[in-house]
Amino acid sequence: MNAIIYFFMFTMGAVLGSFYTLAVYRIPLKQDITHTRSYCPKCNHKLNFLDLIPILSYIFLGGKCRYCKEKISIQYPVVELFTGIIFAGIYYKYSFGLTEIFNVNILFLWIAAALCIAMTVTDIKEKVIFVIHTYILAVLGLVYNFFNISLQN
Repeated sequence: MNAIIYFFMFTMGAVLGSFYTLAVYRIPLKQDITHTRSYCPKCNHKLNFLDLIPILSYIFLGGKCRYCKEKISIQYPVVELFTGIIFAGIYYKYSFGLTEIFNVNILFLWIAAALCIAMTVTDIKEKVIFVIHTYILAVLGLVYNFFNISLQN
């Protein structure tokens, strides 16, 4: 049962990692990140479900677009894999048995990890860190700290 939960946590992280790479690509181009379907940045072909499976699609397609055969950046599966490992690791560290699948620590840490990963990838690709990300992290840290202090009293 534990393995299934950790696999689910890894998969959830990998899916979110896939979204982060999409956001990192589209936000600097001022493109929509929620309503426009994923597409190949080289040939602009809309990707189908089998093209969007984190990590596995990259492996099965040999790191190339199914439609134009252009190479896909290794960044995509690396961020997906790393995010999956981070999410599963956070769950492992902060879960307290199978009766409590989610707790506040896990949720806050997942959000912080997501922001840090998105910031890191954006910085590597675009050489920029958006101020809004740092503000969100600062507020998140303050809320988390306040919440933990209030739980201890």
